[in-house]
Amino acid sequence: APAPVISVSPPVTTAMVVRTDLATTVLTGGTLGYASTDPAVNRLAGTYTQLPSVGAVIADGQVLYRVDNQAVVLMTGGIPAWRPFALGMTDGPDVGELQANLIALGDAKGLLSTATGHFDSLTADAVERWQLAQGYPVTGQIALGEIIFLPSSVLVGAESVAPGQAASPGDFPFQVTTTARIVTVPLNPNLPPVSVGGAVSIVLPTNAPT
Repeated sequence: APAPVISVSPPVTTAMVVRTDLATTVLTGGTLGYASTDPAVNRLAGTYTQLPSVGAVIADGQVLYRVDNQAVVLMTGGIPAWRPFALGMTDGPDVGELQANLIALGDAKGLLSTATGHFDSLTADAVERWQLAQGYPVTGQIALGEIIFLPSSVLVGAESVAPGQAASPGDFPFQVTTTARIVTVPLNPNLPPVSVGGAVSIVLPTNAPT
């Protein structure tokens, strides 16, 4: 007689199911460059007599270029200068930016401790100290165009003028960027969706990841 068939149920266990987000990785090309900043706008008329080298880094208090041998100096600030600085001028944020720079550069030591936005005799004294230290005519006044406020130090890019060329108010003598490195990647429908704050991995031209 045939042997009886015995049915045995397989063992049953349970497992925890965890819901997670799916991750998609796509390798795509990008451009290594520098973050943008406000342009350097010339406000002086005359002749360009000195320009910086392409690739030079210009920091707060340093000379950007010269017109008729008059130095145009970079100072840190988010509001462009729009008028001369002198005793009797009305209060304003441009005065506060000038004072903050004089404090940071050390020319206002013992005169100003905070930026008030009011151009008083102490501010004029600090301007004279700055002018003396830089070898400029000591007047306690700053003509429009002798300083340019930009948000941070700048990296000099391609030049659009040359020494000996006429300088006119409104010129952009050369391109400037910040010194902060950035990678720009164009997005298209074939790439995964992205959002601000998402993590990325970068493979540099040397094949080193970062």
